[in-house]
This record gives sequence, structure tokens and C-alpha cells, in this order.
Amino acid sequence: MIGWLKKWFKHTKNNQITTVDNNQIEGNHNFVGVENNRSVTLENSHVGIIITGDHVTVQCEGLPPEVLAILQADLQKLLSEFTRTQKHLNDALDFKESKLEQLQKEAEDWINRYNSLSKDLENLRRENPDYAEILTKAEAFLKQGKFSEVTALLEPLKAKGDEKTQQNAKVHFILGQAYLLDNKPIQALPEYEAAYHQDFKNSEYGFQYALLLQKQNEYKKAQRLYEGLLDELKQLPEPEQQAQQKTLLAVMYNLALVYTDTQELEKATKLYYEASKIRRELDQSNPQVFPFDISGILNNMANLIASDPKRRKEAEQGYQEILKVNRKLAQNNPQVFLPDVAQTLNNLAILVAKDPLRREEAEQGYREALEIYREFAQNNPQVFCPKVAMMLNNLAKLYLIANNPEKKAMPLIEEAISIGQSLFTKTPSVFGDDLAYSLAIKGLIYVREGQTSEARMMLNEALQTAQTDGMKEAIKSNLAKLEGYRVE
Repeated sequence: MIGWLKKWFKHTKNNQITTVDNNQIEGNHNFVGVENNRSVTLENSHVGIIITGDHVTVQCEGLPPEVLAILQADLQKLLSEFTRTQKHLNDALDFKESKLEQLQKEAEDWINRYNSLSKDLENLRRENPDYAEILTKAEAFLKQGKFSEVTALLEPLKAKGDEKTQQNAKVHFILGQAYLLDNKPIQALPEYEAAYHQDFKNSEYGFQYALLLQKQNEYKKAQRLYEGLLDELKQLPEPEQQAQQKTLLAVMYNLALVYTDTQELEKATKLYYEASKIRRELDQSNPQVFPFDISGILNNMANLIASDPKRRKEAEQGYQEILKVNRKLAQNNPQVFLPDVAQTLNNLAILVAKDPLRREEAEQGYREALEIYREFAQNNPQVFCPKVAMMLNNLAKLYLIANNPEKKAMPLIEEAISIGQSLFTKTPSVFGDDLAYSLAIKGLIYVREGQTSEARMMLNEALQTAQTDGMKEAIKSNLAKLEGYRVE
């Protein structure tokens, strides 16, 4: 076994966890768009992301052209930032949520916010005839993508002083939404805060305020707010609590994420357990609406405990349950749920591969996932070819650790590199790190075979291909270790 190789290459896992907006608990499975070869319906709009070279194109029915252009510009800026920054440098070589997947999530959130603001403005106008002229102008500016003009019109509508009314709370909330669309989260925060304090019984106001705090990394404030919301929801009479179960789940889910970010992992795990219990009850009462959301809760919980050797059995049980749910759903809707089956097989294989006696079982999981991704890549290569390469990487690493690199690992990594080079040529900023990852694995195969010169050459090529600082630093570190390589 190569000691530093094992330390460097943590097994690949999809540990990327994102916050959940309240309306995402509806059970429409619209967490991602084209990423999983599915079309996302958002307020009668179908959204898809296409990346050509370093350019982003958004396809969405129902949005005015001016608004779509603003969304596309925002995503273009976000794509550029991906190439310069990376949140977790130490995890540079772990599988991370793809840039495409992140862009789709951002687009979904943005469109939800736009449609929500449009409806809220319309309702406010109908409820307040005296404001009809101003709000009609605001609606027109919204359709033109002139969000600064919208906020300028809404500011004077706020009541003076500390007057607390539901209408004033609604104005503050709508204004906060407009500021967010205008990329001004700092200005949105006090509006959300005012909306919640002026109508604290409206859980939506509190939830959105906490969510924005969370996204601004104000974890302690978000935690206190989520905890307060959770207590309030749990104290509701039974009929009201039943009606608020989706909000309750959203609060629990995001609070668990806050606990994870603040390293209160035991609290996070307990919340996931509690949320999964509620989710199962919902599954029994309405299985057509709620079944798949349990997978996200269990996946996050399993990812949290999988790194603890004492809790791997629990994590495996979680992954097995997710796999069972996804396989059942895939029977009726394979285009939507088979990719989820593949991802769960991958996570489960990562876990069981830690046991040397179960590597054959891990190999079977990787290979089944690989075949699923190969099939989907035929019709959607931009999304699924990177996942094919990911599975080839994982199999190659498995064989490498099992001391069988040349016969089994090398053909796999050669195919992964071929896929990576094709993707890199078209979109270097998006797929550079993925190709560098495969090149680095090939370098380590050479290390294992004692071909030091070839290993150094391959790692240097990986370094030149890498796009993010985290990936570059990881490769540099292992180039420095190359001369001290030893077999343990």
C-alpha cells in the first residue's frame, strides 16, 4: 500500500450540500435542471443550462427576454468566479458538485425568486388600490429587468416609524426580494428582518430571513432564527402543524446544514434522523408526492457519519435505503431517477471499499453506476461524460490501492483522460480540474510501477491543466513528495 497515496486520494464522494428553499420541499424533484437529463418546471417555466467554451446560455420559457439576459449575465459572472476560487482547498481532489450543477441551482433559485416577486407585486396591487399606479409601474420595470427602479418605487411605500402591520411586513418582504434580484443581499437583509419582526407569525418571512443569513455565512444568527422557528412550528396545534410540515422539514434541513458548517455534527445528525422520520410518515400518507425527498435527507446524514469508522454500518444502512427508494422510483421514471441510483451506488461503493475484504463488492457498485452513466451519456454527453470519467477514476483508484494498477487501472484511466481531454478542449475553465484529476491518477499509477520519470511528467501535465488553486496546490504537494516515495 502506498501510504501517501492513500492519504492524498480520499475516495470520491458527493458531499456537496446546498440549502433548501421552502418551496423546494414541494416534492417536484426540481433540485437540478438538465444536469440529470431532466427538465425543471418552475412556475410554468422550463430551465436548462448550456455551457459552450466559457460561455453560459440559459434556456427558459416564460421569462421576458430582458430578464433572461440579466440571469444569463449573472451566471456568466458566476462561471468566471468558479475558475478563480474554491471553497475547500483541502478537498480539491474530492468529487465536487459540478459547475454545471451549481449554475443550474443558482438559475432555479433566481427564477423562483423572480416569479414569487411578480406574484407578490400583483397581489399587493389588488389589495391596495391606492398604490395601483406605483405598483403597476413596478411590475412593468420588473418585466424589463430594471430591479433598481423596482426598489426605488417600493421604498416610499414602507410605513414610517415602527408601525407593525401585515401590509407593512409584506412591503418589506417584497422589497427584500427585489434587492436580492438586484444582487444586493446586504440591502435585502434589513428588509427581511423588518418583515419578520413586524409579522413574526408568518413563518415564510422568518425562514427566508434565516436562509439569507445562512447564505451570507451569518451562521450563529441563522442558527438562532432557525431554532426559534423550529420551536414555534413544533408548538403549533396538531392540525396546523400538519399543514406546516413542509416548512418544518425545510427548517430542520437547513438548520442541520448550519450545524454541519459550525461543526456541531451530532446536532446535525440528530436533526436528520428526526427529519427522516417525518419524511417517512409523509411517504406513507402520500407516496406519489413525497418519496424521493427522503433520499436527500438520508444522503446528508450518511455523508456526515461515513467518515467515522464506528458509524460506517449506520451510513451503509442509510445509503442502502436511499438505493432502495431510488431503484423503486426508477422503475416508473428511469430518465429521472436512474442517475440518482448511479450516484447512490457510487457513494455506497466508496464506503464499502474502505474494507479490504469488500473491494469486490465496491467494484460491482462502481461498474453498475458506470454502465448507467454510459447509457445516459449517449444522449446527453455534456452532463454525463464527466460522470463516466468520474466512475473510471474511482475504479482505477480502487485497483491502484489493491496493487493491481497496470493490468486494470491503466486502461480505465486512459479512457477517463480521453474523455477529459475532449471536454477540456471545449470548456477548459469548467473541466480543467477534472482532467487534471485523471492525469494525476495516471501519474500515481506510474509511481506504483516505479516509473518515476513518467510519474513526474504526468503530474506536471496535471499541474498545467488544473484551473483552481486548490487543485494546483494538491498536485504541487505530491510532486514534492515524489522523491520521498516509498511502499509501506
